[in-house]
Amino acid sequence: MSCRCSLLTLLLMVGVARVQGQDQSHPYDVAYQKIQQIIEQKRLAFANDPDKMVLESIVADRKLKRVEVWGCATAVGDADPIEFFITPAFSGKDYESLAVTWCKPSDLHKALEFIGLKPGRPINFATNHHWTRGPRVIMTVDYGKGLVRVEDLILNGPEKKTLPRTGLVFTGSFTHTDEQGQKHYAADVVDSRAIAPNYNDPVAVLDMPQRLAQSEVYGFQVRNPDHAMPPGQLLTFIIQPATDHQAVELRDLVIRVQQDKSEPVYTAFEQETKRFRADSLADLVQSLSSLIDGRSDWFTTARIDPSVRVTDVRKMYAVLMTLEQDRGIKLDPPGGENLFHRAFFPQEAWRNRQERLGEPWELFLARREGKLVASLERYVEIFEPERRMDLQKFEVQSPGDFVKTINENASQWSQMVFIYPPLDLTYGELMEWAGPALKTYPRIFVFSPERIQETPSTHQSDN
Repeated sequence: MSCRCSLLTLLLMVGVARVQGQDQSHPYDVAYQKIQQIIEQKRLAFANDPDKMVLESIVADRKLKRVEVWGCATAVGDADPIEFFITPAFSGKDYESLAVTWCKPSDLHKALEFIGLKPGRPINFATNHHWTRGPRVIMTVDYGKGLVRVEDLILNGPEKKTLPRTGLVFTGSFTHTDEQGQKHYAADVVDSRAIAPNYNDPVAVLDMPQRLAQSEVYGFQVRNPDHAMPPGQLLTFIIQPATDHQAVELRDLVIRVQQDKSEPVYTAFEQETKRFRADSLADLVQSLSSLIDGRSDWFTTARIDPSVRVTDVRKMYAVLMTLEQDRGIKLDPPGGENLFHRAFFPQEAWRNRQERLGEPWELFLARREGKLVASLERYVEIFEPERRMDLQKFEVQSPGDFVKTINENASQWSQMVFIYPPLDLTYGELMEWAGPALKTYPRIFVFSPERIQETPSTHQSDN
């Protein structure tokens, strides 16, 4: 993904040194030998201390609630893209990491649990968990000039500002099952084998608290030259639970949405205890804003009654999305056969069949004489006898017909379902069609009914 210029330069330097008869040791090897000596001394000193844990390149102190990880600086330059604060030396990612260590990620996980921390949850795009969750930790590094926050080691964007001092999240990695059925700690064996990246990585032991895709970080974050270190510079990373104003409390909020006459009402519960009732979207915003105190992550789930209109569901999620932030509202998936909030905000360009990638299914729902009717279409590319685009139409009389049809005619190019609802469609009616399809088509998108009413529907224009 990134060039290996810095690492190749380092290897070339070592080769020249050998030719010239100088020290032939690789800087990593020298650092590793020093670390081995340090760890052996620690192992002997703490052999009978139940409050100390000594592992490869790691010492954990249960009383001090402190984990120390030894490593060394890599050969990255000031202009090289950075994706990791620290990564295992065996990961092959040192060309885009500030430091490497010889500990296994799973050992770091054990050490963090040893000092009393419980892992949270990594991001998981398959289950629509887009926010990391877990206890907040502060990571500093000592390279002989006092302790430095790891956020200060990286410059971000064209402004070249250091990263905000948000701390990291102990998510813990997931369990990976290999082809032989053996289970592994994912960060030990699955690319990127991340310990602490500066973007959201489902494999990582420690992750960022913000929502940061890899594409948002890559090429925009570089090493801070104020903390430039020579390759092989011995480093000690110190990880401790965040305290006082740096700590973050994890809280769960459920918002129940019910139809009350012509408008929905919103009731929020925390652990089944009622927090507030809001009779309008404006009231909901005000009530939620009052919860954002800079000390809490509110993992928020919406429970929507079937009678609520789809147009109101979309408006609510549009508002909630504006409130999402670290130390604030963080939307979680609703669970079960329900649509994730992003399903209500497809790209408007997808309405144009000629501009899409893939061949999504298109379900058109309409109200005729008070009855909900449906039509199903797919715009596909045909190659024989000549290349052309073909509009396929399918008869569907019920949600069961719909699911059966899209499953029996599955294609590698048809991975999504687009739904075009009428203006008065309720959430219950929508989920009668979309809910069963989620098992095989998790990527379902619902286009804005208001927009559909304003312009001729796509399938009408193509007929």
